[in-house]
Amino acid sequence: MSIQKKVTGFLALVLMVAFGVAALISTRQATNLLSRSGATSKHALEKAANDQADSVFASLAIGARGSIEQGEMDLFSKLLVDLGKIPNVEEIGLCNPNGTVDYSNNKTSVAQPLNSENLQKVVAGGDQLFQERQGDSLLLMRGQRLEQRCL
Repeated sequence: MSIQKKVTGFLALVLMVAFGVAALISTRQATNLLSRSGATSKHALEKAANDQADSVFASLAIGARGSIEQGEMDLFSKLLVDLGKIPNVEEIGLCNPNGTVDYSNNKTSVAQPLNSENLQKVVAGGDQLFQERQGDSLLLMRGQRLEQRCL
């Protein structure tokens, strides 16, 4: 074998190793950047979803205060249906002190009991907002005491 072929083979081998290492480093850097970008995006999406849930919950509290205090339960039912149409809202409703759903945008939930463990946590928390992740969903509950009065 001639010296020219040996040098050519050696240079080809060095180039393959250099390109391989460069490709490996470049791929690893791109993977790390994509991973960090994905984590940042996921955090931003979770925050946006939580903010939307809080906003819907605040709208329910404000709307409920007016309609329930005035005894306008048809208006309250319409409010629930409208809030239930907001994208990503799975269900929204009101239960009685026994934990039975009295009003909901989902008609199949009416007269159904809430999870007793969650209900106990809400009652123990007073008027604090109860939040719990359930798979891809965020459950929000708050205890609110209303008393019947004659106007």
